[in-house]
Amino acid sequence: MKDTSSDVSTRSLQIAVAGVILIILVVVGSSHYLRLIDKAAMINAESSLSVLEKCQLIYYNIYGRYAKDIDELGMEMPDLKQELEKNRRDSQWLYSMSGENNFCAITATRRNTRWNELSKTLIIREIGPDKRETTVQ
Repeated sequence: MKDTSSDVSTRSLQIAVAGVILIILVVVGSSHYLRLIDKAAMINAESSLSVLEKCQLIYYNIYGRYAKDIDELGMEMPDLKQELEKNRRDSQWLYSMSGENNFCAITATRRNTRWNELSKTLIIREIGPDKRETTVQ
């Protein structure tokens, strides 16, 4: 049986419609996927900041002051320093810390990524008597 021109055009139209639907699904799905990845990265950074905050509180309870930076904190907690060094190479985040006697600010800064425009790039967690609220910029 021969294909008539109407059969060929109908089949071509069906393939084109299926292709357009597939493209729409890919576009919608990829933007949702990037948002999920971004959210997971933010949760990872918040978790790391919580660990650093707890380490600072332990340091404060021992020495009566906060560590001035991550290196000073790492000298007392070598396992933490090793983990941070490993994460510096692998992570999307850079962590820094500035401490004084009654105040410490722990910062996570997002490295540039291809979906950076979807993400918040700076998280600051402050601890101590002079602490303010956690800020995300």
